Amino acid sequence: MWAFVLQNLRVKVDFPEKYFQVFFSSQNGTYHVVNTVHKGFTNLFGELKAVVLKVSAMLFQLYPRLCEFIIQ
Repeated sequence: MWAFVLQNLRVKVDFPEKYFQVFFSSQNGTYHVVNTVHKGFTNLFGELKAVVLKVSAMLFQLYPRLCEFIIQ
């Protein structure tokens, strides 16, 4: 199964330097070429930073809104 990520997404991924050497990352942060440099277990963290919309000649950058849960 293939998943196609839109180019208008902006994603930030943190690769721990202890475990990975990053050779290439796409401009929008959805594609990475890495090499493992250390054996072991680690966590990767990714975050959707923005969605960029182009309307006519104007560019809009929409930031994802975090959900707030209020418990009463």
